[in-house]
Amino acid sequence: MRRWPFWQSALPRLLPLLDPDPTHARRMVRWLLEAICSRDVLPRYPRAPPRAPGIPAVALAPAGFDDAADAAAVAAAIGRAATPHQQQRLLRGLEAMAFHAKPLPYVTREETFCGLALRCRPPILIPRWETAWAVATLADAWASYLAAAAAPPEPVALLDLCSGSGCMALGMAQSLQSHGVAVAGAVGIDRDPAAVRLARVNARRAGLSQRVQFELGDIRAAAAMAATLRAARPTIVVANPPYISRTAWASLAPSVRDWEAEHALVGADDVWGDQLPQAVVDAVLAHVAARRASDAMHCPPRFLMEISDRTQAERLVAYMNAQLAQQAYTGRIRPCIWTDPAGEGRCVVF
Repeated sequence: MRRWPFWQSALPRLLPLLDPDPTHARRMVRWLLEAICSRDVLPRYPRAPPRAPGIPAVALAPAGFDDAADAAAVAAAIGRAATPHQQQRLLRGLEAMAFHAKPLPYVTREETFCGLALRCRPPILIPRWETAWAVATLADAWASYLAAAAAPPEPVALLDLCSGSGCMALGMAQSLQSHGVAVAGAVGIDRDPAAVRLARVNARRAGLSQRVQFELGDIRAAAAMAATLRAARPTIVVANPPYISRTAWASLAPSVRDWEAEHALVGADDVWGDQLPQAVVDAVLAHVAARRASDAMHCPPRFLMEISDRTQAERLVAYMNAQLAQQAYTGRIRPCIWTDPAGEGRCVVF
């Protein structure tokens, strides 16, 4: 087992490889150690000693890590916080991140999303903070709107297309229920059987498996999507389809390209990566537009789709407007772009 003095030589080598920002690199060490000290996150060695009781996360708070002057201070904090066996597990996790670009949620096997601890397994996409922000923003808007309604609102039904780990459907259901909004049910659709299995695991872990169901399905199968819409009759549709072009895929960081599923990010061989987002629009536009036609002026969006950046968002808004014009929908049905806290236009809504 490694004793803490070992870290005095190991950390100066590992920290720059975790992140060029020293503060963020130290935080990654702290986050991983918190996970190791609080639960089993890495496979044990054969006949490993029993895990020592985890120390509270507050004991690993920034004083020992985020504000450490150098790697030696971080090494001392590790020595105070963890048993030798936990330190060995920490080293294995840090080496996987530093030398193999393994993302932290794949090491800890968990990511927090809208207050839910979701299981993560490669190569299923890791839930991102941008997606959590979009889901929370939409849920807050709907909760405020329904709270101000003159008549008791009907329970909300949700549809999540390209559901992956299930984060959007589960996050929406959890967020709405936390605001006191009744959720009649939610359906998540994905074409990857491994993603559907993981989403079902996450639904059980969240205690939402009775309300949120996940099924195999392909957004490119128009007849099947039409049947899904008729059966689900969703109040709100969310989607996170593959939206990256093959050229852009080649330039992604190794932590994405080497670990996350290419088919979940690159949907087709088109130049811009717009083909599958447009397929989502084609599948749901008539249904959503019909619902929007009778909505009040201040009704929140009924459709939210995450995409790559503002340039792609502008192309998709133009495409949606052209489709709406073809179908003779007019008036206040106007797609728009939501800008995330980082200043990027990451969602198309209407």
